[in-house]
Amino acid sequence: MRRIVIALTVAVMAWLAAAAPAGAARSFVLKNGEVGCRVDRGDVPGFGAFMLPTATQVFRADGGGLLACQGWLPGGARLGHTYRARIECNGEPVGRIVVTPSGRVNAVCVFPPGTG
Repeated sequence: MRRIVIALTVAVMAWLAAAAPAGAARSFVLKNGEVGCRVDRGDVPGFGAFMLPTATQVFRADGGGLLACQGWLPGGARLGHTYRARIECNGEPVGRIVVTPSGRVNAVCVFPPGTG
């Protein structure tokens, strides 16, 4: 009986050791309620901070990732022209924001490998 327990323990430990790197190398996706997205004050001139309700975040196996967010300017506001700018994402200058004249907001952050 003791040999079976030891053999089973060794087999489980070997399986866990082999499974850990494979699990760590996987990519995964979070959507909407699982991830939040906020436009900071100053990202769009004339507007304070506001939330974007639709978001998708992809975590890649290489440590990079992508965060894409969509929504509308607060209060149904509109712009006279398309607004484009670079923005910071979690303190890194890796993002772009586009606001259409209708007030649609699209923000994307692309994190290079090894930053996640």
